[in-house]
Amino acid sequence: NLTQWMPVADTAGFLVAYPNGLTDNLGNQYWNVGWSWLPNTDDVAFVSALIDTLHSRYNIDENRVYATGFSAGGFMSHILAAKLSTRITACASVSGGMAPGVFDTIVPSRPVPIIETHGTADGLVPYDGNTGQFASVNTDSLIHFWAVNNLCTLPADSVALPNINTSDGSTVQLFTFTGGSNNASCRLYRIVGADHLDWPGSGSGYNGDFNASVEIWNFFRQYELSDFVGIAPVAFHENHLSIFPQPANDVVNIVLDHSMMNDPSLQLSIFNSLGQVVSQTMVRPSSSLQLNVGHLTKGIYLVVVRSETVTAESKLVKN
Repeated sequence: NLTQWMPVADTAGFLVAYPNGLTDNLGNQYWNVGWSWLPNTDDVAFVSALIDTLHSRYNIDENRVYATGFSAGGFMSHILAAKLSTRITACASVSGGMAPGVFDTIVPSRPVPIIETHGTADGLVPYDGNTGQFASVNTDSLIHFWAVNNLCTLPADSVALPNINTSDGSTVQLFTFTGGSNNASCRLYRIVGADHLDWPGSGSGYNGDFNASVEIWNFFRQYELSDFVGIAPVAFHENHLSIFPQPANDVVNIVLDHSMMNDPSLQLSIFNSLGQVVSQTMVRPSSSLQLNVGHLTKGIYLVVVRSETVTAESKLVKN
């Protein structure tokens, strides 16, 4: 009733499956998205088995399977993007996110096209993130994570969508990250003034400046799994880049893997928690680099080193 997928599916000619999560001790359905109080069920394996079932019953095209969800389903979609990317081509989340514990440890195996749609007045999953029962990371940081993983061009192109419905109390800013590996792009629909229960295009009381289901499908339909599966992974994390000491004061040492040594120069970028570039320079390949971070304010940063073929990244904690 909220997403209104069926008119889009009937028009475009695709199947929609609405899986239900298991029920917890309080009788609430849930997805295991990394919150510590949830049962530790393997919902990724469940979705994989569901795809097998749908294929056997309806002969679906396994080269064009996509995942999208609302709220906790949006959290689950981000997890599927990272952990089931050999089966699911692209993912979209509305009012979702990623739990901090998942965000700190997850390592996607390939570029994954991603959409996140989020209201700035979301009280349950705040746009800026929170550490409460439904803990989530900052929305800008999340979409930036995917943009870096996909080797998209930074920063994003941004545009304000026409304010078609002036009575819904919200406007939309669209941020688009393009130029990714195998054209794996990312989008962020920032709905200024919208709350948690807002799936744009669902009717009266929701943002009316665009139809989320239509836009998500038009985004999905560009991609097939064969565009990505079989190509070498493009994003590497701590096993290819380590930084010490941490927390840092003035100077840190950066140790690179041998796979970064083949290019004559490397691009080293530092991003703050909002996904903004605070430093960018070209460096010569070396098994050990020194970087002065004394000018950075206290906080958590992302250090990204890029060669022509490899991207390495690691978090930096500054005192």
